[in-house]
Formats: sequence, C-alpha cells, structure tokens
Amino acid sequence: MYPISVSYTPGSGYTGTIPNCSAKIRWGKEFLEEINTKVKQPSAGDAANTAPASRKELSDDEIADLADKYNAGYMSQEEFDAFLDELVERGYLTKNEIGGLGYGGAVTRPIVGGNIFGDGSLSITDMSKLPGGNPASLSYSLSDANGDILSWVRVRAIMEPISADTEALLQYEKETNDAFKALVALLDAMQAQRK
Repeated sequence: MYPISVSYTPGSGYTGTIPNCSAKIRWGKEFLEEINTKVKQPSAGDAANTAPASRKELSDDEIADLADKYNAGYMSQEEFDAFLDELVERGYLTKNEIGGLGYGGAVTRPIVGGNIFGDGSLSITDMSKLPGGNPASLSYSLSDANGDILSWVRVRAIMEPISADTEALLQYEKETNDAFKALVALLDAMQAQRK
C-alpha cells in the first residue's frame, strides 16, 4: 500500500496524491459542485455532436410519463436498467447502445494516454473539460457515482472519443458518447418536468 497525502483547498475540495505519481484523486462537496459546473458548460463541438438522425424524439407527454416513473437525479442499478429498457421500447435508444451506457452494471473505462500494460486503445478529447483534468478520478459506473445518475451521465457525455486502435472501436465509442449526450438531454428534460 502506498502512503497517500491528503490536502484540502477551500472552494475545490480534497485532493489525495501518492508520492512520485502524477495522478490525483479528488472528492468532497466543492469538488462535486465543480464537476456539476464544468459538465453543464456547452462545448464548441456540442452542435456537431447531436444525436443521430435516426434517434426518435420523445413528446412532452412521453417525457412527463418518464419523469413520473423515474427520478432523473438518482436511480439504483435496477431502476436504471428498467429506464434503459423503456427507452429502447420507445425507440429513443437501441439495444446496441445500452451496454455501453452501463446496462446491467457494465463498466466501461476509457484508456487515456496509455496504461500500465502499454499503449492506450482509446483517447478522449480535451482533458481540461474533465473534472480535475484526471480521468482516474471519475465515476465510470452508476455504482461509482452512488446512483447520482444525472451527474454521472453528464461526465460521461463530455468524454468524447477522438482516436482508437480500430475504426470499429472508435465508431462504437462515438455512438456510445452520442447516447450519453442523448441521455443528458432527456434527464434534463425530465428534471424540468418534475419542478
């Protein structure tokens, strides 16, 4: 086990570091507020990364129905799976997309800038958009995010793939990223319905 140094910065939260390691682990209320602020900021590429033309638009009534059934701010894994199943039934998502979105507790962790086993297989864009600038400090599954579905989906939506070992992997990751962006839009609309 490595010794971890912990520091607190007012307005930024806690940071844990391991000597001789560039990775940082961040947590705390201020850190979560920083994440929420950063992921709500639209990027210049957002307009170019809209949902595929084949994605069905949900009516206001359908969104209201979903908002009555599901809490867009918190979901258990079972609730999230039921939510994704319903979105597939309604034509908003496809069966192919939901695995990458964490269906059944599946965890996907993009490899950024290489890993301990060699070269990375996937790169994501603009590390400055990531909370803390460090992908190791992110929640990669709904379980990691303690059910905070909206914040988790927002963070995953900003992790835009830019290169991969194969075109097939890159295409899959782009489609998954588009699905996360579609979920952000839907969950935001559901939140608005609940207010």
